Amino acid sequence: MVTLKNTGKRRRVAPMARAMIAATGLLLLPAFAHAADQLLTPSLTLSGARLSSGIDPTGTPSLRSGPAGFQRFIHPVAVAGRGPDSYIADIGSGTVYRFDASLNVMAALTGIRAQTGIQLHVGTDFSLYVLDQRGRRVLHYARSGQLLGRFSDNLNLGRPVDLALDEARGRVLVADAMYKQLVAFHPLSGASYVIPLRAGSRAWVLGIAAIAIGTEEIFLSDPLCVCIVRVSPDGAVLGSFGQHDLRQPGPIAVDREQRVFVIDTFDGSLKVFLHGELIHDLQAAELGLQQINDVSINDGGIILSDGAGAGVKFMRVAALPGH
Repeated sequence: MVTLKNTGKRRRVAPMARAMIAATGLLLLPAFAHAADQLLTPSLTLSGARLSSGIDPTGTPSLRSGPAGFQRFIHPVAVAGRGPDSYIADIGSGTVYRFDASLNVMAALTGIRAQTGIQLHVGTDFSLYVLDQRGRRVLHYARSGQLLGRFSDNLNLGRPVDLALDEARGRVLVADAMYKQLVAFHPLSGASYVIPLRAGSRAWVLGIAAIAIGTEEIFLSDPLCVCIVRVSPDGAVLGSFGQHDLRQPGPIAVDREQRVFVIDTFDGSLKVFLHGELIHDLQAAELGLQQINDVSINDGGIILSDGAGAGVKFMRVAALPGH
């Protein structure tokens, strides 16, 4: 079911206005149907941004000496956001950027290497958690890029593939594909413990590709059962869904209304589930993207990375009726 609609109408933009928009790295978007008639409404598309000349101790971009120039993305693969801050991992340049929407400027976080397998999550204090897949650890950074801590467990983390912040229970969860289990870390002390995934009567975990935290449940992308597995906070497998709708489930995110956004890496589509039922199936091209690499929830919208298209798209998500 296609929910993103284009009215086909174009609005004229004055040459000067078009030049100003191009200078900021924002791409012109076509006019779309009213948000009430669709799930996603594009709000911003970035091919890059003005790069600040530095950042202060709070992480705020410094423009005292003027911006360093416009920096284009090469191959952005991972995104995460909270409020005005959006973090973008570009493995093409090996750089993690923080885009500040309030200032419309981007800062490069030196010392953080963007490489294959990187995953990002933003804490309530706007600090950044980075999954270092090769190093089998999670690195915790301040907004300024200062390293705050390292979380590792060489005994229980065989092949970490994703991380999520369980804010309600005060823990950082890392999904391990080798042992098919979750490892929880305390965000301050770094103390860890294993959460075994206990099979239910009709559901179990065969593999793990990604993790997302809902209000009362944990959701895991399982590429072997070709489904999304529902898990309780203590590791009991509650059930699964998507077996008839997914081909290769990958990155996953859950919004405040408990809609589950899943990137199906088989065909590059974005599939949305509610209470285990598929409610939207969107191809990358319908969203104006060449490839969908990652999805992140931020306030009332989502952020999508497009590695092949060298861009990042921000989209507002329509609320469910009655919400």
